[in-house]
Amino acid sequence: MQVTVEDLKKCFKNTIADDVLAQLDPAKPLAAQGMDSLALTAMAVVLQNTYKVTIGVEESISLKTLNDVVAFLNKA
Repeated sequence: MQVTVEDLKKCFKNTIADDVLAQLDPAKPLAAQGMDSLALTAMAVVLQNTYKVTIGVEESISLKTLNDVVAFLNKA
């Protein structure tokens, strides 16, 4: 099954405020869209629990956009 940006947004529904989630641009860096390190860490935990993947330090540094996350999950 291929993961999509919409799948990610559904996963993050309990982690990120709905208004923020609705405005996220999948091609723009999450940090540039107001996502701080705490939010990014929470997102990583949700991804690891939902998709049963391990996100190491290298991956967490390279996953800057939602599109990056989708590509990572679809490759895993």
